[in-house]
Amino acid sequence: MSQVRTSSLYTRTLFSGIALGVLAVLIALSSNWFMQGIGINALNSGNPVAAFLAQLYGFLALACLPFSAALISAALVMRFLDLRLPGPGLPAPATGREGVPDGNGE
Repeated sequence: MSQVRTSSLYTRTLFSGIALGVLAVLIALSSNWFMQGIGINALNSGNPVAAFLAQLYGFLALACLPFSAALISAALVMRFLDLRLPGPGLPAPATGREGVPDGNGE
């Protein structure tokens, strides 16, 4: 049961990171169109709400990319740890160094 929940969490995190990255790229690609059509007029009109929305739109492209990278990285770490760490009641994975002394007199 724990295995299924962990793998679905990994998958959801990975897909969320990819979707956020795609959204950031789409926002960055459409920013020129947005600023020419809406943003420049909003900044010059003196309307504070429109100016705030134009600034927020520009900030979204910058904010989405690092969060996308963080989500994708977290998904990869979760997948790695899911494969390396044993589940409850399972033996620890063999390291290949069972008979090698570790320097502590053992």
